[in-house]
Amino acid sequence: EIALWNGISACYYFYTKKKGSRGGDMSQLIDTTTYMDKSGRDTIAAVATAMSTAGIGIIRVSGPEAVPICARCYVNARGQRDLETHAANSILFGYIEDEKGDRIDEVMISVFRAAHSYTTEDTVEINTHGGTYLLNRILDLVLRGGARLAEPGEFTKRAFLGGRIDISRA
Repeated sequence: EIALWNGISACYYFYTKKKGSRGGDMSQLIDTTTYMDKSGRDTIAAVATAMSTAGIGIIRVSGPEAVPICARCYVNARGQRDLETHAANSILFGYIEDEKGDRIDEVMISVFRAAHSYTTEDTVEINTHGGTYLLNRILDLVLRGGARLAEPGEFTKRAFLGGRIDISRA
């Protein structure tokens, strides 16, 4: 099943059509709509804080490959790559490293497992030092690792499609 998204109006149409109440025909939205597989099989990533010189910046990664993608660039304080073995709702201290093993920054990583996260998917949040350079460099690592750049509002869209929030909160 394809879920269509065109701002709040498409979200409204999807919601009302799915619920069987009033709403327009979904086929009318296809020409200007971004669509994705409702199952959310892809993994998305984006900077979740302002791109500024703030002290802390957060990169959010959500989808079925969120944990494995982040595990490839995360190393704990003892130098081990063990992100995949940690329990849900845990916060870990460590480092982000590039493909050559060079440390980029100290980070705190939050791991949320599917069904218990905002998007109802596996989600990882990388809390790093702020600044556009570090945020872009770490986001680039995550994107090269297999995630795609999230569209504006896509985390909220996934929360809605996963049943976490209703249309009034979307």
